[in-house]
Amino acid sequence: MLRTVVLLHTLPDGSSHYDWMLEQPGQDPLATFRCTASPHEAESWTAERLPDHRRVYLEYEGSVSRNRGDVRRVASGVVLDDDLAADLPRATCDFGNGVLHCEATELKEAGFTFRARRD
Repeated sequence: MLRTVVLLHTLPDGSSHYDWMLEQPGQDPLATFRCTASPHEAESWTAERLPDHRRVYLEYEGSVSRNRGDVRRVASGVVLDDDLAADLPRATCDFGNGVLHCEATELKEAGFTFRARRD
């Protein structure tokens, strides 16, 4: 089963965002999105696709190298289905509080607008 994690990333200036990371079949790095709200709780949020991140972040909490702040895990779960390569990416995950269907509904200049629904 593929894993997913949501990290609260607090920057040195005190601002923060959520990093949503998902394992990808047959690939070592994690697909990563910078989100304005936590995907495991929000009904909608904006997200920017970031470069893939190292697998260590599935378990890591603490300082990020080169003075880029700190990360703290706020949710973890499993990926049940996804199509992250689509023009409008989607993922179905279970964070332990019900199955969550997350789908990008529109492409914006700086990323995507995601909407989520629970089973």
